[in-house]
Amino acid sequence: MISCHRRPTVIWGLFLICVCLTQAGCVLVKAQNAIPVERLPKTLLHGTKDGAVALDLTLLEQPQPPVHLIGPGDVISVFIHGILPAGLDEGTMVGGKGFIDREYYPPRGNVDPSRFGVPIEVDANGLLALPLVGKMPVAGLTLEQLEDRIRKSYVSDDIIRADRDRIIVGLQRSRTERVMVIREDASAEIPSTISKQEVPYSKKGNARVIDLPVYENDVLHALTATGGLPGIDAENEVWVLRGRTANVAAIQAQLQAGGISPEQMCEWEHDG
Repeated sequence: MISCHRRPTVIWGLFLICVCLTQAGCVLVKAQNAIPVERLPKTLLHGTKDGAVALDLTLLEQPQPPVHLIGPGDVISVFIHGILPAGLDEGTMVGGKGFIDREYYPPRGNVDPSRFGVPIEVDANGLLALPLVGKMPVAGLTLEQLEDRIRKSYVSDDIIRADRDRIIVGLQRSRTERVMVIREDASAEIPSTISKQEVPYSKKGNARVIDLPVYENDVLHALTATGGLPGIDAENEVWVLRGRTANVAAIQAQLQAGGISPEQMCEWEHDG
């Protein structure tokens, strides 16, 4: 039981506790020589987030065609009975045993071991070299169209009979684009307890060189293969510099001087 002469003290104590609990959160500390927020230049202030929407990540990838279109750098597996490969008996097929690579994007692309035939790479001019008929243009064709073109070429030259042809075409390895991804954010690690004399974290950039297959050589796949979107300790921006002629030093100098527009950056990439 609370005595009468101590009741006001208890009530005031409960009142102060309630005030402290309701006011918990931000603490206003006025530092010496501090600059009020309203006096800061607008260039140091971030824009308002009112009306902002989340980024649609599908905008960072390129559209994919319904079927693969052959182009320079593709490795096509071709089987033509009695011709390619030579010296095979009736009904014999050639298949690659292959192996399963643990990397999703291995160097130079992923080989499909289920394809059988002789691997032939499409040259830089989009031509495919075949025995007895020479080189034929194949760029822009589907695999089905390529098989039909090969069949017509050998039949029209009386190399094989139309009723005896056995031709199988497949995509053994898709062409790739080599991309270098340089990141400035730190790798995500599990927080650990450290002493107050130690540095809480060490920020170290990283870089990777990856070979992205055609139709996946875009920003979204490059970021996904190298750690995802930028972390909280990096700017939410991505620079895409195409080719070796981009004048990176000039772009950095212009950015430090006052910024550069995307149109100017594209012009500098081409001018080099």
